[in-house]
Parts: sequence; C-alpha cells; structure tokens
Amino acid sequence: MAALAVLESLILSLRDKQVLSYRETDNIFSDAIAALKNEAALDGASPIYSQAALVIQKIQKGTNGVRDIEPPALT
Repeated sequence: MAALAVLESLILSLRDKQVLSYRETDNIFSDAIAALKNEAALDGASPIYSQAALVIQKIQKGTNGVRDIEPPALT
C-alpha cells in the first residue's frame, strides 16, 4: 500500500501542476486497473490484485484512495 500511496500523491501532484493532463492521469489509472484485473483473473487465489484495482478506482474517481483504507491490525 505504501507504493500506491506514493504513486497516488505523485500522479495527482503532476496533474495539479499541469505537467500531466486530466486525460493522461485518467489513462494511467485506467491502464493500471485493467492490468490488475487481468492479474486477478489469472491468480484467483490472491485477492491483492482486486483490492489494488479497487483502490486505484477510488483514486480515479477523486476520493482519497489509499488514505481511506484501514491499516491492518498489529498482532
């Protein structure tokens, strides 16, 4: 999740500074979602790909993707 958080901040910052357009960032998110969904279909035993795709979909929709996720309980 740390990598997703860093990339979320980086991509959104590049969009805010108009280095990347809204369309370009949307395409980046869409490509990532598609790749993760394809992996999830190949690796049905691991939910990590589907979960990552959902996080990126939240980011793409404009919600705080990674920041909305509950951290795992420490045991």
